[in-house]
Amino acid sequence: MKISNWIEVSGKKALRGKFSVELPSGLIIHKICFFEKDGKRWVALPSERAGSDVAVFTPLIEFSSRQVFENFRKQCVLALEAGGHA
Repeated sequence: MKISNWIEVSGKKALRGKFSVELPSGLIIHKICFFEKDGKRWVALPSERAGSDVAVFTPLIEFSSRQVFENFRKQCVLALEAGGHA
């Protein structure tokens, strides 16, 4: 897993940055958000706003199971830490 296009974000509550990740398969996912709050760190996949009046977001990509997604999240946080971003 390779992190690129890191953009630090400040003043946005728990949001700390956005980045791209290249998976071993060669798939590149852009606009992943990195969050940190109360000692916890996590990532969120890219999403788009559904409608204009209510802040409801729908995912643009998803994993086949919650366990697969949790593994991806953990690997992203580890890669961010290794790269000095987290």
